[in-house]
Amino acid sequence: MRIAITGIIGSGKSTVINLLKEVGEFCVSCDEINSQLLLDSAYINKLQSVFPSVVVGGAIDKVKLAKRVFGDNEAIEILESIAHPLIMDKLVSLTDGDGLYFCEVPTLNSIYAELFDEIWYVDSQEDVMISRVRDRDGLSEGEVLSRLRAHDKYRGIKQQATLIIHNDSDLSNLKSQVYGELGLLKRRFAKLY
Repeated sequence: MRIAITGIIGSGKSTVINLLKEVGEFCVSCDEINSQLLLDSAYINKLQSVFPSVVVGGAIDKVKLAKRVFGDNEAIEILESIAHPLIMDKLVSLTDGDGLYFCEVPTLNSIYAELFDEIWYVDSQEDVMISRVRDRDGLSEGEVLSRLRAHDKYRGIKQQATLIIHNDSDLSNLKSQVYGELGLLKRRFAKLY
């Protein structure tokens, strides 16, 4: 059973996935898969052909790539058309079995939603997300807002979510929600297998 952990940038997806890792759940991160792709020479060459300025010394400069695509919807679409199929293929190969698989998917859309048995959407108020991303990444509020706007198209997946996790409070509240839902999921899963 594949469970997507998704939400907008700064909502707390990574915190949720880390809580699940802490209790021994099998977790996969699309960001980690993407980081591996960024080291693959065929992928680097493909990105260089589309965004030549982001490859420096044979490696992708993630800061330059972010500056190149954020705020440019066409560039984001091109990047996603290259990256998403590769990332999802790898995710599926890592989670092909009879277990419980939690998958952190930052940019889940309706096309890939069908790959998952459940979707857990992590939600936060925009001011909280802005503060988190600004503090975490050292970005200006304008840069954070640009990234949030780039992810607006992924907010619609919330309508398909089987669970909404509200993450505007403290860590203990988040733990309570996540571990409570994990217990319920495990009971449902046990009945299926």
